[in-house]
Parts: sequence; C-alpha cells; structure tokens
Amino acid sequence: ALTGKLGSLASSGRALMLLRGRLHLSATAAIQQQQQQRRLHATPSVGVLGLQEKPTRVTIPEASHGGMMSKSQHWTVERVLTVGMLPLYPAALMMDGLAMNLAVGAAITMHVYWGIEAVIKDYAMERLYGPQLQKILYAVWKVISLIGFAGFVYFCYTDVGFIRVVKDLWTV
Repeated sequence: ALTGKLGSLASSGRALMLLRGRLHLSATAAIQQQQQQRRLHATPSVGVLGLQEKPTRVTIPEASHGGMMSKSQHWTVERVLTVGMLPLYPAALMMDGLAMNLAVGAAITMHVYWGIEAVIKDYAMERLYGPQLQKILYAVWKVISLIGFAGFVYFCYTDVGFIRVVKDLWTV
C-alpha cells in the first residue's frame, strides 16, 4: 500500500512538473510572439499594381551612443581585456620585445582608463553636481590617459622598455 501511494505521488509529481513545464513554455511562446508582433511594422505599403504588400520586418535599434558601443558591449570588452591580461603578463616576461611592451602598455592604459572613468561616473554624480562636472572630468581624464600612454610608448621606443624595467626591479 505504501509503495502504491509513493508511486502515485511520484507520478503526480511528474505530472505537475510536466504541467509547469508546459505552462512555462506556453508563457515563453506568448512573450516571444508579442515581441515578434511588436517588431513587425504594419504600415501598409502599395506595390506595383496598387496591391498592399506584406508588412516588412523592422529591427528596433538600440539607443544611440554617439557612435560608441552600447553599455553591454562596453562591459563585454572590459571583461575580455581584463581576462586577457592574465596570460599577457607571464607571456610578456617570457617574450620581451617592442610589440609585447606596447601590448602590455595598451592593456594597462585601457584597464586604468575604464576604472577611473567608472569612479568619475560613480562619484561625480550628475544629479548632485550637474552634467558639466562629469564632462570636464572625462575630458581631463582622457587627456591624462593619452599623455600617459604616449609617455609609455616613448619609453618603450627610446629606453629599455617597461618589461625590462619590471624584470630589473625584481632582481634588486
């Protein structure tokens, strides 16, 4: 009797899981259908013989960022660069050269640039200080970053390079 009750509970549990799965799938399908209907541009257009053509599919563009990346693309590029820096440093210590020095310099400069840019965005809040302060700080930070990278490139071309300096500091 106990095994019969357990078997019926297990089968009713499976039935409940199947029902939930079907409800989830139907809700997901309904949402996808609504999204697809929103994308269809239903303005009538007149064809060659004056007949109405089928609606054309229109993609909804993301908000314009003045030619820059969207926030999600920017976040992805930051993470790829950060993870890419992990094997870059040991490789740079093994393969010291101009190209590797410039790659390390560009990676460090971009990493620090995006980090300080986030600090500016977090602490120079537009709602407290107005939109002008953020713009000024961003402009100043861009100039400082460009000068820093230019100095790094100059050091790599005219002196021993950043990687050699790091190696020499470790031998001291």
